[in-house]
Amino acid sequence: MEKGQANVFWIIIGAVIALVVLAVLLLMFTGKTTVLEQGISGCEVAGGECKASKEACKVLNGSVVSSFECGTGQLCCLGIEAN
Repeated sequence: MEKGQANVFWIIIGAVIALVVLAVLLLMFTGKTTVLEQGISGCEVAGGECKASKEACKVLNGSVVSSFECGTGQLCCLGIEAN
């Protein structure tokens, strides 16, 4: 094998390794971001509680906030007085 062919061989090997590393990093970060988003936008993280209706929140002297998520169709209720 000539010197020029050897250099091309190592460049190809390096490119393949770089693509594999890039694919693994991409899978790691795209898979984890949904968990992070749920944690950041969660109602409990903001100090609220998930309630079934606006009335249930008003009974506890809280207010419904739409910027935080509860899942399962419930509403995020912030400002609930402690018992």
